[in-house]
Amino acid sequence: MKQALIAAFILCSGALFAQGIEFFDGSWEEALEAAEQENKLIFVDGYASWCGPCKRMARDVFPDAEVGSFFNDNFISLKLDMEKGQGVEFRKNYPVRAFPTLFFIASNGKIVIKETGARRANDLIALGQKAIKKSDQSDVYLKLYEQGDRDFKTVYNLVRSLNSAGKPSLQIANEYIDSQSDLNTPDNLRFLLEAASEIDSRIFDLLVDHKSAVIKQEGQQKWDDKVYAAGMRTAMKAANYKEAGLLKAVQKSIKKHVPSKSADFDFYSSTNYSKITADVDSYIKATKKYAKSEVKGDARRLHRLSKEIVQHWKKDDGALAYAEELAAEAAKNGGSSIYYYQLGEVQHLRGNDQEAIGSLEMALSIAKDENANPTRINALLKKLQEG
Repeated sequence: MKQALIAAFILCSGALFAQGIEFFDGSWEEALEAAEQENKLIFVDGYASWCGPCKRMARDVFPDAEVGSFFNDNFISLKLDMEKGQGVEFRKNYPVRAFPTLFFIASNGKIVIKETGARRANDLIALGQKAIKKSDQSDVYLKLYEQGDRDFKTVYNLVRSLNSAGKPSLQIANEYIDSQSDLNTPDNLRFLLEAASEIDSRIFDLLVDHKSAVIKQEGQQKWDDKVYAAGMRTAMKAANYKEAGLLKAVQKSIKKHVPSKSADFDFYSSTNYSKITADVDSYIKATKKYAKSEVKGDARRLHRLSKEIVQHWKKDDGALAYAEELAAEAAKNGGSSIYYYQLGEVQHLRGNDQEAIGSLEMALSIAKDENANPTRINALLKKLQEG
């Protein structure tokens, strides 16, 4: 259970710093080859240009930083118009009857998961987690390892599979590193980056010792993403054991080694610590600081902050008051029906049903222009109007 919580926290804590999903620019055959080389699944967004839910996912979900952080680390992602170009050829082997259709496909071409219908950010991440779990090959590689196979590819894929599944990998990684006389080889530099799964570890110290070589070979983005994820694992450990000193040490390390993501890391690691220690005041203080310095009026990010406050502090009126403030700013700046729905929901939770009705009526009007599904708006609006 603890490993699952750590994995979930890492997947959900990259939010607001990344640029969303980086879709693969190449052919289907090249995507299969890349998936094989990187030991990843392929995620395919099968869309149509006229599809409203497809457009909403492209606008609201794929650019989401949380989604991007997770998908970029775990999948080769493709967007295919199922009625044009590569999409038409793709459909010959992978039939599509509705849009969007979301595929998770192994490098051998076999479907791991196929689902139809749009997903919100958290739901898409959950679907990706399900695909990773379903395709977990760590037991296969572990069996080879226990039989004495110490080939680089076997050990690397074992460690990567364990990390992706949220299972412990440091012992095996240390055993491999101890067997190596030169950590500066291309394979070993790549291995260090994958194996440094926690910041408070010997392997992370070795990774830092080889920082310049790793970045030169693997690129700054991979360095940033991997170190950030390692920091989040350690931050989760600090929260679980209520070790404030460890949390501060990790935040300091991220500021030094991934300065571009330091503000995001401080926010997410601090608010997670506040959730686990049930410290609502610290949570709201960290959120206000982050909203002012980093979010700066971005409607989508304001909306997300509001939703997270409601999710975790639904019974605290002080927290809800700030959630309403964020939702109101998101609605004003973004104008989307989902933002006005969020505002109405928070107003209702605070007992301000007349204001909520006004916000929901605005959401309903905008939803018609957006050709969006108004079901949940109508449901809450009807509930409030009937008293």
